[in-house]
Amino acid sequence: MSRAQSRRPSQAAALLLAAGTLGLAADALWFGRSRVRLWASLMTVGFVVFASQLRYLFKAQARLDLPSTYALLGMAGGALWCALGLGLAFGLIEDRWESRAAYALAALLGWALPWILGQTYKIMPFLVWRAACEGRDGAPAYEELLSKPLACTPFFALAGAASALVFGFLAENQAVLSAGAGLALVAGVAHAVQAARLARVVLRAKPAPPRGGRPSPSPTSRA
Repeated sequence: MSRAQSRRPSQAAALLLAAGTLGLAADALWFGRSRVRLWASLMTVGFVVFASQLRYLFKAQARLDLPSTYALLGMAGGALWCALGLGLAFGLIEDRWESRAAYALAALLGWALPWILGQTYKIMPFLVWRAACEGRDGAPAYEELLSKPLACTPFFALAGAASALVFGFLAENQAVLSAGAGLALVAGVAHAVQAARLARVVLRAKPAPPRGGRPSPSPTSRA
C-alpha cells in the first residue's frame, strides 16, 4: 500500500468502512436493521477500493515479504467477509445465529487478524533489535530475529481456521468446527512462542559498549 501514488483511495476506503460499520451497528440497535443492505454495500465498496491498491504491489513486481504475505491473506479473508455480508443482507444466506457467527469469524480471523500479525512481524523484530542488538559486535540483522517456521505457521493455520470455521458454522458441522478451532489454537501457540523468543533476546541482552570504544572513567578513578 505504501507504493500507492495517492492516499485518497485509502482514506476513502477507511471512511466507507467506518460509515458502513457504524451505520450497521446503529441500525441493529435502534432501527430494527431496516437498512442493512445499504450498510453492507458501503462496506463492500470500501473493501473493493482498499483492495484496488494491490495493483501497485503487482506492478512493482516486488518480492513478497512476510508482512505482504499476511496482507494478501487478509485481503482473501476480507473478500470472504464481504461475500457473507452481502449474502446475509440480500437474503441469499439464511439469517440465523450460525450465519452471523460465520460472518463475525470471517471478519476477525480472515480479515483483521492477518493484518495485525503481518504488521507485528514487521515492527516487533526491529524494536527488539533496537533494544537488544544495536551497537553490539556480532549482532544479527533484525530480520534474523524471527523464526521463519514459527512466523509461517500462523499464516497457514489461520487460512485453514477461518475457512473451516466459516464452513462449519454454515453447514452446522461439528467435526469441521473442531478442526477449525484446533487450527486457530495452533496459530495462537506459534505466535506466543515467537513472542517468547523475542522477549528472551531482550532479557538476555548485555549492555551496549559506550560510544568511542572506551569505558567512561568512574568517579574514584578520576580522583
